[in-house]
Amino acid sequence: MTTDAKQLDQSSEPQSEVLFSIRPVRSDDLPYIRMMCDQAQMPLPKDYLAGTIAVNDKDQPVGFIRILEVKEDENPQGLGAYIYPVVVFENWRHQGVAKALVDYELQRYKTLRLVACRPSRGFYQRSGFEPEEWDNIAAVIAYDCELCPDCSSCDPQPFRKALQ
Repeated sequence: MTTDAKQLDQSSEPQSEVLFSIRPVRSDDLPYIRMMCDQAQMPLPKDYLAGTIAVNDKDQPVGFIRILEVKEDENPQGLGAYIYPVVVFENWRHQGVAKALVDYELQRYKTLRLVACRPSRGFYQRSGFEPEEWDNIAAVIAYDCELCPDCSSCDPQPFRKALQ
């Protein structure tokens, strides 16, 4: 079944006390994940099934997070769990979806890193992430930024958050 963005936007507005819940991604979530990534102008992660999804009260996805676990890298201090990416439908932003997904994964991994573009830095800073040195970022992640054609306009900044 395919769902177009217009149909989704109309049917997925927050409508109840419980705005969303979190569950593992299923294969039938792919059209929604693809739309969220398109809307955010991000590529669809190849291993999206390894992600976690926020769904509305009709079990329709409204937000998605994937954690990339870097277990081997030429930069050993960069090993660990990276948010890669977190995306939320525009009409669900400012509802706590991204923060809930990040907090859920932080409970699982205890420490998360990421590289944020300029527009998303405020969100991560408000969520308690602190700037991280590029030397502490896995080379595989840093290379993605270096090779990105939008790197200069994105102005990427590494961040890290650990549970106390």
